[in-house]
Order: sequence, then structure tokens, then C-alpha cells
Amino acid sequence: MANQKKFSEAIAIVENIGAASLTANTYNSTTWVEMKEFQRFAGVLVGGLTAATGTMVFSLVQATTTTGTSSKAIANCTAVITDDTFDDKQIIINGSAADLDLANGFRFVGLQIVTAVAATIAGAVLLGVYPYDGPASDSDHADVAQIIN
Repeated sequence: MANQKKFSEAIAIVENIGAASLTANTYNSTTWVEMKEFQRFAGVLVGGLTAATGTMVFSLVQATTTTGTSSKAIANCTAVITDDTFDDKQIIINGSAADLDLANGFRFVGLQIVTAVAATIAGAVLLGVYPYDGPASDSDHADVAQIIN
């Protein structure tokens, strides 16, 4: 029998970097999410326009606190875009607790976008996938305005 859960019961939007015209800079999550509530997580980068000479790096990163203390890359959770072929495309990076450095206290996950040139249009969301308890929507980020059946 098919799973009868609603999408919002299985997947939560737990963090985001709002879509914008990004200058050459590093953009990090403002809130780092503890992954103890979810079996898996995923980052989704949504591209708009990338400069022909632009380079953008999208990563899922781990930290030891909700403020991003000691943040570092999660192995195999980075995508590098080196030209304008990313226009109007998306990238999904999957991860799980097994990817985190839990032995050293890295149990919080965040997003990072690094752009090398100005006028790169992009945004990203971090998804908490398959909650251990209750509907995923209980953990939605405050920016989630509505869930419609």
C-alpha cells in the first residue's frame, strides 16, 4: 500500500537562505538545525541567473551549536558551479546523521553559498526528512507561511 503521509508530514523546511541577487561573498545559515529530530536531511539550491564567468559553491555544513560554532564542511555534501549553465536549475544534496562528525559534537546542520562574482541570483532551503516523532511540519522554520492541504 502506498504511503498515505502528506509531504509536509514527512519533510520540513528547517532553514533557508532567501533568494536574492548575491554579491561576491559567503552566505551562511542564520540558524543551524540540530538533526536529532530527523533521519535524513537535504539541501536544495535554486538558481536563477549565474554570471558567465561566475563560480558558486553550495554546501551543507556542520557545527557544534545553533549559532554555527566551529562550522566545517560535511564530506561529499558540496556542489561547485563554474559557469552560467546553472541558470534556472536546482541542485539537491542528500545527507544523514552518519555524515556528521558526531563524535566531536557536530550535530547541527546549516547551508552555505559562496559566490565569486556579483549578480548571482540564488536561494536555498534545508529540509529535515523523515522525522522520528510527529509530523515534520512541527519543525518548520518560522518563514514557512502556510501549509495547504
